[in-house]
Amino acid sequence: MNYMILAWGSFGHTTQRVAERKKSVIDLIAINKDKIFCIADSDGRTGLHPLTPSVRSEWILQEVDINALLNTELYLQLLLTE
Repeated sequence: MNYMILAWGSFGHTTQRVAERKKSVIDLIAINKDKIFCIADSDGRTGLHPLTPSVRSEWILQEVDINALLNTELYLQLLLTE
């Protein structure tokens, strides 16, 4: 695998079910943390879905800091509920 692109959009920030799935995916892919990228736009917003209007015609791939992602408040809350 050369790289992996995470593109779940903003839906995962506000929806518990998506956040839970996001956590399980992160747990699975964390071993390849140096190969994980997300889609960003020219304004610096990251984690965008490929069909978001600002990136629909051109993607900017940005390396994901998995450690920062794992330390987000929602991720930590999910860990506490397990």
